[in-house]
Amino acid sequence: GADEEGHRGEVGLWPGSRLLRLPGALPVMDIALIKSLLTAGAFALGVLNVLLMLQLFGKLSLFRISTRTLQIWHRANGLAVLVIFGFVAFHCIRIWPFAPGTARIWLHAAFGTLGLLLIALKVTAVRWVPRLIDGIVWIGTALFIAITGIFLTSAAYYFLVAFGILPGE
Repeated sequence: GADEEGHRGEVGLWPGSRLLRLPGALPVMDIALIKSLLTAGAFALGVLNVLLMLQLFGKLSLFRISTRTLQIWHRANGLAVLVIFGFVAFHCIRIWPFAPGTARIWLHAAFGTLGLLLIALKVTAVRWVPRLIDGIVWIGTALFIAITGIFLTSAAYYFLVAFGILPGE
């Protein structure tokens, strides 16, 4: 039987997910896969931002570009992470009522909330509250830890289940 939207058995790999369907076309891909790919990309940008900041602080020398270019690159990556996480968070919140209440999902929600709050704090510190700039390294470190937690409790888990390394929930 078909569901209320006329889809027949088109559930995705992830609990509560559906395959993305273009009008009049075959299913394209599981929305959870799209979210996982975007989250993995945001995590990669987070790793790159850590490397950029280590070079800006003189702890590393990987990139042969000016300090100003490194700063612009760091900010652009941060903006990309914010946009990606905003999109993914919207879809996470949209399906929240259908997700099982497992410890992984609760941890993911906590890391996601913390990540978005730390992004807001970092932007606030850099743009509007200069006295917080002394703590920017700690804010950035906490943000990277949150992004790592988001990645491990979502995209990494998704791919480990998809490749049969871990059992699904």
